[in-house]
Amino acid sequence: NAQVWEKGRHIQADTILYNRKTDQYTTLGRSVMSEGSRIIMAEESFYDAREEKSSLFGRVTIINQSYYLEADSVFYFNRADSGQAFGNVFWSDTIEGVYLHAGSVSFTQGGATFQAARNPILSYIIEGDTLHIAADSIFSIEVPEQDSMKLVRAYHRSLMYKSDVQAKADSLVYTEWDSLFTFYGSPVVWADSAQFTADTIQLFSKDGNLERMYQIG
Repeated sequence: NAQVWEKGRHIQADTILYNRKTDQYTTLGRSVMSEGSRIIMAEESFYDAREEKSSLFGRVTIINQSYYLEADSVFYFNRADSGQAFGNVFWSDTIEGVYLHAGSVSFTQGGATFQAARNPILSYIIEGDTLHIAADSIFSIEVPEQDSMKLVRAYHRSLMYKSDVQAKADSLVYTEWDSLFTFYGSPVVWADSAQFTADTIQLFSKDGNLERMYQIG
C-alpha cells in the first residue's frame, strides 16, 4: 500500500498519484483518508490539497464524530464538511438517532442543513417507535434560536408514518423543538381509527405520542 502524510491528513491506497505542481492527489484502489476524527473511504478519489476538496467514487463512506454517510459518489469540501452525495445515499446522525435515505443529498456542516431528493425518507427514533417522513424533496435546517434543533420541510406528495398516526398532504413542516407537524394542501390524517381532513391540519405530540390536533379550514 502507498501512504502519504499531508498537513494533518493520512492518505492510504493501493496506488497514489501526486501532481507536485497542482498539489493534487489521485488514489486508485480502496483508499482511506484520516483527518482528525474524520475517516473517508472510497474506491477511487481525487483530492485537491490547495482547495481542500475531494471527488470520491465507488461506495464512499464518511465517518465523523456526529454522523455517518454512505453513497455511490460524493463531491466533498473537507474544510467546510459540506458536499453533495449521489446514488443510494444513507446518512445518519449518530447522536440524535436520525436517519436519511435518498437518491441525492446536498449538505453543509455535516448535515446541519441538507436538501434531499429522489425518493427521500427521513426517520426519527422516538420513544422506542420510528417516525418516517417521505416526499419528493425534504429540506432540513438547524435553528440556532432553538438550541440548533431542526426545522424540516417536505414538499409534494408528502407522507408521515408512525405506529399511532399516519398522514398525507401536498407538503408538511415539522419543528423538532415543539414536536409540531403542520400539513398543507388537502391533508388527510388517520388516528384513533378515524380519518380527518381540512385545508390545514396541525398535530402536536408529547413523549412520542399524539397529544392534540387542530383542523383549520
